[in-house]
Amino acid sequence: MSLRFTFYLGVVFIIAVYGLYSYKKLTLPYRILTILISCVFVSECSARWFAVHHESSIPPYHILILIQMILYPYIYFTALPAGKWLKGITLSFALTGFIFSLCNSFFTQTFFVFPSYSIFLLSLFTVFLAMLSFYFMLEQPVDKSPLKVPLFWFSFGNLFFYCITFFMFGFFTPFVKRSGALPEWAFILIFVSNIGLYSCYLVSLILNVKEKQ
Repeated sequence: MSLRFTFYLGVVFIIAVYGLYSYKKLTLPYRILTILISCVFVSECSARWFAVHHESSIPPYHILILIQMILYPYIYFTALPAGKWLKGITLSFALTGFIFSLCNSFFTQTFFVFPSYSIFLLSLFTVFLAMLSFYFMLEQPVDKSPLKVPLFWFSFGNLFFYCITFFMFGFFTPFVKRSGALPEWAFILIFVSNIGLYSCYLVSLILNVKEKQ
């Protein structure tokens, strides 16, 4: 493993451990977030195992994307205000994303091909849900700084990371088809955006624990 990937894996592991240690102190959305982060860690470890034994790290990402298609909408489903139309949006995202990703993995970008189409759709859905959460925070402001609200950091991290991911897979997939690989600076950008994402997740978990104390 590269030093860059080892550092990233260490960050995900530390945040997952913190979330599991604080699990009983977290509200439901952030318990789900802890489960999601733990799934990411297991998936990344599995990807390294597949890379060594099957010369491809891709299969675990197909499973992870199915989990993400369910858990991201579920987090927003439990974190945002109750409303039939809002519940309908989040449930439709979860169902549509799961079915699309399942079909993509079996029929289009099969298990040894990177699921860029599924990630592209996940990015679109997650950015929309993040923007929706900001809308509700503006519509229903609380008597404290947004920087002290867990949902703000969760959604900010998603918006930051998945906008970059949307751009990368939307514009660089044709490039990869021609050249066979992304340029080195693209990997650096993905690494930095991953660290930014999980740093925001950590802040949201810490703030949620403080809210319940």
